Amino acid sequence: MSTVELLTSIETNIIRDKNNRVLSFQRSMQENFRFYYNDKMELDSVIQSDSENISRIKYIYKYYKNGLISDYIVDHNNPTVVLGGVRSWSKSRHDKYQLTYIYDKKGNWIKEYAVISKGKYLNAKSIVTPKIRTTVLIK
Repeated sequence: MSTVELLTSIETNIIRDKNNRVLSFQRSMQENFRFYYNDKMELDSVIQSDSENISRIKYIYKYYKNGLISDYIVDHNNPTVVLGGVRSWSKSRHDKYQLTYIYDKKGNWIKEYAVISKGKYLNAKSIVTPKIRTTVLIK
């Protein structure tokens, strides 16, 4: 499995495992990131916290059997956080959201659902033609 650096050079103290996967790093803003991988070497989750451990965000990735991401969950685990622009998990959890993806036979995502405690709602559609991808946000 190859590793892709997604962040700029402001990351320091990067620790990698024997397979060269990122396990943790520290940002100059004093944010720490810890990466966890499953047995299939897929990214399972990322924990983001500040150096004083006041704020902690967990990013969770779930996969279909073919390796495509099925769900993306962001959990701030902080009742004082209210996220804007996304459907909150529930009336009492405004600090968590989940997105679920549906793909076509070629592996292109075609639907994105916002999942909440009561069900799921179509969030966006992606229309794929041979050379053009169009994304339509549903609100």
